[in-house]
Amino acid sequence: MTKHIAIIATLLIGSLASGAAAADLFPQLGKTTGNFRFIINADPHTSRERPDQKPPNVHNQYLRDFVAEINDMSPQPAFVIFNGDIYERSGAPQTIETLLRTVKGMKPLPIAVTGNHDVRVDDVDQIFRPVQKVFNGTTGDTFSFNAGQWHFVIMPTRELLNTPESEQAFLNWLDQDLKANRTRPTMAFHHYHLLPVGTSQLEFYVYSIDFKNRLLDTLTRDGNVKYVFSGHVHSGIQPSVKTAWQYKGTKFIIAPSPVQPRPFGEEYPEFTMAGGYYLIVDVHGTDVRLLGRQIGRKAEHVYPANFREFSKNVDPRNLTAAWDLPAGQKLENGGFEQGLKGWYAPYRYIADIDPGYGWTAVDDKKASGERSARLFVREKGQGWAIGEFTELYQFVRLPQGAVPALELKYNPGGATSGGGYFWVGGYSGKEARAAMLFQWGSKMNSKHTLFRSMTYVMNAGKAPSEGIELVARRNKSLFWTVPAEGNQWHNVNIDLSKAMDEATGQPGAFRALGVDRIVIGLGSWCAAGAGSKSEAWFDDISLRFDGKGSMTIDGKPFDARRNGTDLVIEPEAAPKKRAAAR
Repeated sequence: MTKHIAIIATLLIGSLASGAAAADLFPQLGKTTGNFRFIINADPHTSRERPDQKPPNVHNQYLRDFVAEINDMSPQPAFVIFNGDIYERSGAPQTIETLLRTVKGMKPLPIAVTGNHDVRVDDVDQIFRPVQKVFNGTTGDTFSFNAGQWHFVIMPTRELLNTPESEQAFLNWLDQDLKANRTRPTMAFHHYHLLPVGTSQLEFYVYSIDFKNRLLDTLTRDGNVKYVFSGHVHSGIQPSVKTAWQYKGTKFIIAPSPVQPRPFGEEYPEFTMAGGYYLIVDVHGTDVRLLGRQIGRKAEHVYPANFREFSKNVDPRNLTAAWDLPAGQKLENGGFEQGLKGWYAPYRYIADIDPGYGWTAVDDKKASGERSARLFVREKGQGWAIGEFTELYQFVRLPQGAVPALELKYNPGGATSGGGYFWVGGYSGKEARAAMLFQWGSKMNSKHTLFRSMTYVMNAGKAPSEGIELVARRNKSLFWTVPAEGNQWHNVNIDLSKAMDEATGQPGAFRALGVDRIVIGLGSWCAAGAGSKSEAWFDDISLRFDGKGSMTIDGKPFDARRNGTDLVIEPEAAPKKRAAAR
């Protein structure tokens, strides 16, 4: 048993005994009646700041203003949940000193939830636990407490659940805690989201698919967990409302954050898009009202009482491993005459005005004059975020011993620092064996979300830190560039077996993989910079298994030996040297 498992086990035993023990954890909350208020501040990201720095760090100033605003609030909140990413652990101890100095004068009880910027297994004792101790006199990252008629559960971040044993230890504790408090309505808090929020950069930045399902099953099993609040996303108030889901009777809500939001590209008119958001939770007996606020503004947005129902068909690959998704005996509707029937799409956030993503089957003379699939993506004003993509995909079973060849047409349309792609992933049973990416447009940053999402989809999130460019070094992922001339159609005919054999220099390499199903993905991607956008059309997609596939693009030979990440991935920029002091 690892040191961390022993720590978690000790904490679980100490916090689990009964509802009474949970109620006694914070004696000051015993005074709360059936009506009370609390606040959720997700991702304050307390950062390094020089003394008297002008202007002050924006995150730190938001925290100072938040504390002042909360102290003046009426009615006075009973407590404040800091829902992860409270400080930058890489900047400790300065960031922690700034945090504690700022929160010291806050009237409500502060309660800390671990986030990915706060802890790792090897430093949780030295960094996080002392913060929690100063906040409220406890040291836990996994515990529960009661206030009014409600039960509250604090759950650990993914970075503390870094082994199968620690995952299971936590789920065992959660199971017992919820059973012991099944008669109380319950709210749970953790950092990572469990259901999709609609940006590609947050498809892979989550738990594994297996753990997401096990955690969701535990949270929704008895019906007493009414709300689950997450952070991590960096959401504004309008995106917080639009990304909220109801699933098996539980409401899953991304709390709005003080930091500048991710590229959702919209906000309610009573607020700005500069950040500084937080959530007020008003409890009236067993009823709850949620209010979105922005620091320094009096406006409040009342959340609806109910949200959209989530089902697995909303985003099939969110809760289902790729090898368990339905696969046909042949590729369906490759000409898009039946719209998008047969094709899946990952869930994407659609802004009310000027959306950043789109996928549809269109009759467009600019394209082929026939029906084709059109995909587009554009940046939505958050230049710090690595670029986005949108995709259609489909799974097909391979006949035993088949030699698949992919045929399709694509039209790059117009792109501004973006591009498009198609890719093929091969599976043998429940094991991902290989991926082939064909890309056009400008070179991608090596951290582009497409590579990370492909890796997550291929292995169901079991190896979240392994970038696809690393997999490529073992000849498991292959990369090629294809013609990028826009507003014209390009014809592709690629024998996938020959492509892998030639690229790896190993005859029979593809057959040796034992691939029994493949995924075909079609997409468009943008970069991180302002004004980046891309669109692409696809048509006449088919797979043939007769071994007669050619190796051509636009009738010219396709040289599969020219493969490698250097063809599509922009090298990392060398660190800039600091100017010498004068």
